[in-house]
Amino acid sequence: QNKNETYVNGSKYITVSKANFTSPSTLTLFGMKTFEAGNNNGADSVDVRTSKLKLYFCKIWDNETLIRDFIPVKNSTGVAGLYDKVNKKIYYNAGSGNFETN
Repeated sequence: QNKNETYVNGSKYITVSKANFTSPSTLTLFGMKTFEAGNNNGADSVDVRTSKLKLYFCKIWDNETLIRDFIPVKNSTGVAGLYDKVNKKIYYNAGSGNFETN
């Protein structure tokens, strides 16, 4: 994978021309980070509106190295999360509430 490319449903969605970049904040799935000077001590905040979508998988690459390979799962008590096949760990919603599933 090329770090300058974003894919949606297996098709290239966008290519950017940045040779190098570093993000000052963490990645947010299913939400939108906003930065407002003077608010929250200048830190990022997450838009509280909810997303409605269906996720089948999410892969995150660091250059040519796959660092996260998420698939949706439910644990033994029925709580939904994203299982990372790379680190063999379930990640649960870090925001408010739980993920909703069908």
